[in-house]
Amino acid sequence: MPKINNYIVETVDPNGPYGAKESGMSVAMSAAQAYNGAICNAIGIYIKDYPLTPDKILKAIEEKNKGK
Repeated sequence: MPKINNYIVETVDPNGPYGAKESGMSVAMSAAQAYNGAICNAIGIYIKDYPLTPDKILKAIEEKNKGK
Protein backbone atom coordinates (compact mmCIF):
# COMPACT_ATOMS: atom_id res chain seq x y z
CA MET A 1 0.00 0.00 0.00
CA PRO A 2 1.52 3.34 -0.98
CA LYS A 3 1.80 6.18 1.49
CA ILE A 4 -1.34 8.33 1.48
CA ASN A 5 -1.12 12.05 2.21
CA ASN A 6 -4.10 13.79 3.79
CA TYR A 7 -4.99 17.36 2.89
CA ILE A 8 -7.69 19.44 4.53
CA VAL A 9 -9.49 21.60 1.98
CA GLU A 10 -11.81 24.10 3.61
CA THR A 11 -14.57 25.12 1.21
CA VAL A 12 -18.31 25.49 1.37
CA ASP A 13 -20.16 23.21 -1.03
CA PRO A 14 -23.91 23.83 -1.05
CA ASN A 15 -24.59 20.25 -2.25
CA GLY A 16 -22.80 18.41 0.58
CA PRO A 17 -23.86 18.06 4.22
CA TYR A 18 -22.40 20.99 6.18
CA GLY A 19 -20.47 21.98 3.04
CA ALA A 20 -18.50 18.71 2.91
CA LYS A 21 -17.02 17.21 -0.24
CA GLU A 22 -16.26 13.58 -1.01
CA SER A 23 -12.60 12.87 -1.61
CA GLY A 24 -11.56 9.76 0.30
CA MET A 25 -14.02 6.97 -0.44
CA SER A 26 -13.15 6.73 -4.11
CA VAL A 27 -9.56 5.96 -3.11
CA ALA A 28 -10.69 3.27 -0.67
CA MET A 29 -12.86 1.56 -3.27
CA SER A 30 -10.04 1.63 -5.82
CA ALA A 31 -7.78 -0.13 -3.33
CA ALA A 32 -10.28 -2.96 -2.79
CA GLN A 33 -10.60 -3.46 -6.52
CA ALA A 34 -6.81 -3.43 -6.94
CA TYR A 35 -6.45 -6.10 -4.25
CA ASN A 36 -9.04 -8.23 -6.02
CA GLY A 37 -7.18 -7.76 -9.31
CA ALA A 38 -3.94 -8.91 -7.68
CA ILE A 39 -5.66 -11.96 -6.19
CA CYS A 40 -7.18 -12.77 -9.60
CA ASN A 41 -3.74 -12.58 -11.21
CA ALA A 42 -2.33 -14.87 -8.53
CA ILE A 43 -5.01 -17.59 -8.47
CA GLY A 44 -6.75 -17.13 -11.82
CA ILE A 45 -10.22 -16.50 -10.39
CA TYR A 46 -12.04 -13.18 -10.01
CA ILE A 47 -13.98 -13.11 -6.73
CA LYS A 48 -17.16 -11.02 -7.05
CA ASP A 49 -18.20 -11.06 -3.39
CA TYR A 50 -16.81 -8.36 -1.10
CA PRO A 51 -15.23 -8.13 1.40
CA LEU A 52 -12.41 -10.39 0.34
CA THR A 53 -11.53 -12.79 3.13
CA PRO A 54 -9.07 -15.68 3.34
CA ASP A 55 -12.01 -18.10 3.56
CA LYS A 56 -13.50 -16.83 0.30
CA ILE A 57 -10.12 -17.04 -1.44
CA LEU A 58 -9.53 -20.61 -0.25
CA LYS A 59 -13.06 -21.61 -1.29
CA ALA A 60 -12.49 -20.16 -4.77
CA ILE A 61 -9.22 -22.08 -5.10
CA GLU A 62 -10.90 -25.33 -3.97
CA GLU A 63 -13.76 -24.84 -6.47
CA LYS A 64 -11.26 -24.18 -9.24
CA ASN A 65 -9.34 -27.36 -8.38
CA LYS A 66 -12.57 -29.44 -8.36
CA GLY A 67 -13.29 -28.27 -11.91
CA LYS A 68 -9.98 -29.63 -13.24
